[in-house]
Amino acid sequence: PNSRLSDTVGHVFLDMVSAYKGVTFDGGSELGWLSAFQTTLREVFAPDLSVEDWKPVVAVKSTSNIPIESTWAYDRQFNGRSLRETLEEGRIYLVPGDMVHRDLFRWLWPKIIQIGHDEFVDYFNNKKNRKQRNRILPSGVAPNVVFDMPSNYGLQNLAIPVTQEAIEELRALIPTLRQEALRWVSDEFDALAYNIYTSLGSPKLDALSGWGIFNAMVPLIRQEIGTMVA
Repeated sequence: PNSRLSDTVGHVFLDMVSAYKGVTFDGGSELGWLSAFQTTLREVFAPDLSVEDWKPVVAVKSTSNIPIESTWAYDRQFNGRSLRETLEEGRIYLVPGDMVHRDLFRWLWPKIIQIGHDEFVDYFNNKKNRKQRNRILPSGVAPNVVFDMPSNYGLQNLAIPVTQEAIEELRALIPTLRQEALRWVSDEFDALAYNIYTSLGSPKLDALSGWGIFNAMVPLIRQEIGTMVA
């Protein structure tokens, strides 16, 4: 997937809307669909809101999106290192021009990264922060508790409900199908890599073992490809 491609980001945005009914974003050119989709959903499901008083889209610089950008520091604290540091360790193993290396990297590391992020999100959202009496927002409680029961803390969930049907109608406008936009490798390589991975006993996928798994799979994939060609 190309994070700089508007079609890819458009599908991810609609996934977020489907799950949470709300999202913020910065002003990158790859976010063209987001502005159009957000505006359309607002016009259809909240026509009574004034566009002048309640803008459907407010694009800000990523440097101004402090809550999201600062989360990377917490992610590093949780994992003990940054994602970049982990991936750069593979420079001694990865040959970018090698097609097996390229496809295996694309097959393996997105899984490892997603698992790591999911673990961090679960930890961060369920971690009870310390009580701060002078703080305006709720403290001494986990974020998920506030999100699920905002009225218990004097807050309101102002997300505008939208229908799944409307989301799918917008998704149909994106030229690239979701499956293709989010594809890392071909179906053939996906099946091959999965079989090799399971033949190794389906080792746990995490950042510490990632490059070891990569190195164990490469020769087996080459051997299997050679057998298939022969």
